[in-house]
Amino acid sequence: MATVGIVGLGLLGGAVASRLRAGGHDVVGYDIAADKVTALVALGGRAAPSAQAVAESAAAVCVVLPSLTSVEDVVLGPRGLAASGAAGATIIQMSTISPALTERLAREVTAKGLAFLDCPRESSSSAATRASSGVGARCWRPSCRAPSSSAAPARRWSSSSWPISWSRSTARRPPRPS
Repeated sequence: MATVGIVGLGLLGGAVASRLRAGGHDVVGYDIAADKVTALVALGGRAAPSAQAVAESAAAVCVVLPSLTSVEDVVLGPRGLAASGAAGATIIQMSTISPALTERLAREVTAKGLAFLDCPRESSSSAATRASSGVGARCWRPSCRAPSSSAAPARRWSSSSWPISWSRSTARRPPRPS
Protein backbone atom coordinates (compact mmCIF):
# COMPACT_ATOMS: atom_id res chain seq x y z
CA MET A 1 0.00 0.00 0.00
CA ALA A 2 1.32 3.46 -0.89
CA THR A 3 2.38 5.86 1.83
CA VAL A 4 0.06 8.82 2.45
CA GLY A 5 1.51 12.03 3.85
CA ILE A 6 -0.27 14.67 5.90
CA VAL A 7 0.94 18.21 6.49
CA GLY A 8 -1.10 19.77 9.27
CA LEU A 9 -2.03 17.33 12.03
CA GLY A 10 -4.45 19.55 13.96
CA LEU A 11 -8.07 18.58 14.60
CA LEU A 12 -8.97 17.65 11.04
CA GLY A 13 -5.52 16.49 9.90
CA GLY A 14 -5.26 14.31 13.00
CA ALA A 15 -8.72 12.83 12.30
CA VAL A 16 -7.75 12.08 8.69
CA ALA A 17 -4.51 10.44 9.89
CA SER A 18 -6.46 8.38 12.41
CA ARG A 19 -8.89 7.08 9.75
CA LEU A 20 -6.05 6.28 7.35
CA ARG A 21 -4.17 4.36 10.05
CA ALA A 22 -7.36 2.52 11.06
CA GLY A 23 -7.64 1.47 7.40
CA GLY A 24 -4.12 0.03 7.49
CA HIS A 25 -2.40 2.79 5.53
CA ASP A 26 1.18 3.86 6.11
CA VAL A 27 1.01 7.53 7.16
CA VAL A 28 3.87 10.01 7.46
CA GLY A 29 3.13 13.47 8.83
CA TYR A 30 4.44 16.87 9.79
CA ASP A 31 3.10 19.69 11.92
CA ILE A 32 4.77 22.68 13.56
CA ALA A 33 3.24 21.55 16.88
CA ALA A 34 5.33 18.67 18.23
CA ASP A 35 2.44 17.25 20.27
CA LYS A 36 0.43 16.71 17.07
CA VAL A 37 3.29 14.72 15.55
CA THR A 38 3.61 12.71 18.78
CA ALA A 39 -0.10 11.84 18.50
CA LEU A 40 0.45 10.55 14.94
CA VAL A 41 3.35 8.37 16.11
CA ALA A 42 1.14 6.99 18.92
CA LEU A 43 -1.30 5.87 16.19
CA GLY A 44 1.51 4.00 14.42
CA GLY A 45 2.28 6.72 11.90
CA ARG A 46 5.72 8.13 11.16
CA ALA A 47 7.02 11.59 11.98
CA ALA A 48 8.69 13.75 9.34
CA PRO A 49 10.93 16.72 10.19
CA SER A 50 9.42 18.95 7.47
CA ALA A 51 6.81 19.21 4.73
CA GLN A 52 9.62 18.55 2.27
CA ALA A 53 10.40 15.24 3.99
CA VAL A 54 6.71 14.28 3.79
CA ALA A 55 6.71 14.98 0.03
CA GLU A 56 9.85 12.90 -0.42
CA SER A 57 8.29 9.95 1.49
CA ALA A 58 4.73 9.78 0.18
CA ALA A 59 2.91 9.07 -3.09
CA ALA A 60 0.09 11.38 -1.99
CA VAL A 61 0.15 14.25 0.51
CA CYS A 62 -2.91 15.74 2.23
CA VAL A 63 -2.61 19.43 3.10
CA VAL A 64 -4.80 20.39 6.06
CA LEU A 65 -3.68 23.84 7.20
CA PRO A 66 -5.42 26.84 8.80
CA SER A 67 -4.66 29.69 6.39
CA LEU A 68 -4.18 30.62 2.76
CA THR A 69 -0.62 31.76 3.46
CA SER A 70 0.37 28.52 5.17
CA VAL A 71 -1.11 26.44 2.34
CA GLU A 72 0.65 28.53 -0.30
CA ASP A 73 4.00 28.31 1.52
CA VAL A 74 3.77 24.54 2.10
CA VAL A 75 2.66 23.74 -1.44
CA LEU A 76 4.62 26.27 -3.52
CA GLY A 77 7.52 27.32 -1.29
CA PRO A 78 11.14 26.56 -2.26
CA ARG A 79 11.14 23.44 -0.04
CA GLY A 80 7.45 22.82 -0.47
CA LEU A 81 5.48 19.88 -1.75
CA ALA A 82 5.52 20.88 -5.43
CA ALA A 83 9.29 21.36 -5.39
CA SER A 84 9.98 18.15 -3.45
CA GLY A 85 7.37 15.66 -4.62
CA ALA A 86 8.23 12.95 -7.12
CA ALA A 87 6.79 13.21 -10.63
CA GLY A 88 3.33 11.66 -10.61
CA ALA A 89 2.78 12.22 -6.89
CA THR A 90 -0.52 13.77 -5.80
CA ILE A 91 -1.13 16.79 -3.60
CA ILE A 92 -4.53 16.59 -1.90
CA GLN A 93 -5.59 20.06 -0.76
CA MET A 94 -8.15 19.83 2.08
CA SER A 95 -7.80 23.27 3.67
CA THR A 96 -10.46 25.97 3.40
CA ILE A 97 -8.94 28.32 0.85
CA SER A 98 -10.13 30.63 -1.92
CA PRO A 99 -11.09 29.35 -5.38
CA ALA A 100 -8.43 31.67 -6.87
CA LEU A 101 -5.66 30.11 -4.77
CA THR A 102 -7.00 26.63 -5.53
CA GLU A 103 -6.80 27.29 -9.29
CA ARG A 104 -3.30 28.78 -8.95
CA LEU A 105 -2.07 25.81 -6.90
CA ALA A 106 -3.52 23.42 -9.48
CA ARG A 107 -1.77 25.23 -12.35
CA GLU A 108 1.60 25.45 -10.64
CA VAL A 109 1.55 21.92 -9.19
CA THR A 110 0.58 20.27 -12.49
CA ALA A 111 3.22 22.32 -14.33
CA LYS A 112 5.77 20.51 -12.16
CA GLY A 113 4.45 17.07 -13.14
CA LEU A 114 2.37 16.33 -10.04
CA ALA A 115 -1.38 15.77 -9.78
CA PHE A 116 -3.60 18.04 -7.69
CA LEU A 117 -6.83 17.18 -5.91
CA ASP A 118 -9.07 19.83 -4.38
CA CYS A 119 -10.95 17.98 -1.62
CA PRO A 120 -13.15 20.21 0.50
CA ARG A 121 -14.62 18.57 3.57
CA GLU A 122 -18.25 18.54 4.46
CA SER A 123 -18.18 18.50 8.23
CA SER A 124 -16.18 18.59 11.45
CA SER A 125 -13.09 16.74 12.68
CA SER A 126 -15.28 14.63 14.99
CA ALA A 127 -17.33 13.51 11.97
CA ALA A 128 -14.09 12.65 10.16
CA THR A 129 -12.96 10.60 13.14
CA ARG A 130 -16.27 8.68 13.04
CA ALA A 131 -15.88 8.23 9.25
CA SER A 132 -19.14 10.08 8.64
CA SER A 133 -17.65 13.11 6.92
CA GLY A 134 -18.14 13.73 3.22
CA VAL A 135 -15.31 14.86 0.98
CA GLY A 136 -15.71 16.33 -2.50
CA ALA A 137 -12.97 15.95 -5.08
CA ARG A 138 -11.89 17.78 -8.22
CA CYS A 139 -8.74 16.52 -9.90
CA TRP A 140 -6.17 18.20 -12.05
CA ARG A 141 -3.28 16.26 -13.51
CA PRO A 142 -0.49 17.23 -15.91
CA SER A 143 -1.74 15.07 -18.78
CA CYS A 144 -4.97 17.10 -18.91
CA ARG A 145 -3.15 20.24 -19.97
CA ALA A 146 -3.55 21.40 -23.55
CA PRO A 147 -0.55 19.99 -25.45
CA SER A 148 -0.10 23.01 -27.72
CA SER A 149 0.97 25.48 -25.02
CA SER A 150 3.06 25.09 -21.90
CA ALA A 151 1.23 28.11 -20.48
CA ALA A 152 -2.20 26.51 -20.84
CA PRO A 153 -4.11 26.23 -17.57
CA ALA A 154 -4.60 22.90 -15.89
CA ARG A 155 -8.01 21.37 -16.61
CA ARG A 156 -10.31 19.24 -14.56
CA TRP A 157 -9.72 15.55 -15.14
CA SER A 158 -13.07 14.19 -16.28
CA SER A 159 -16.72 14.12 -15.39
CA SER A 160 -15.89 11.30 -12.97
CA SER A 161 -13.89 13.82 -10.95
CA TRP A 162 -17.02 15.74 -9.97
CA PRO A 163 -17.53 15.93 -6.25
CA ILE A 164 -18.58 12.67 -4.69
CA SER A 165 -20.31 14.52 -1.88
CA TRP A 166 -20.69 18.27 -2.06
CA SER A 167 -21.71 20.44 0.86
CA ARG A 168 -24.83 22.59 0.79
CA SER A 169 -22.71 25.74 0.65
CA THR A 170 -21.18 24.58 -2.66
CA ALA A 171 -24.17 22.63 -3.96
CA ARG A 172 -23.62 23.35 -7.63
CA ARG A 173 -21.39 21.13 -9.71
CA PRO A 174 -18.24 22.59 -11.23
CA PRO A 175 -18.49 23.29 -14.97
CA ARG A 176 -18.16 20.24 -17.19
CA PRO A 177 -14.66 20.04 -18.76
CA SER A 178 -14.52 20.80 -22.46
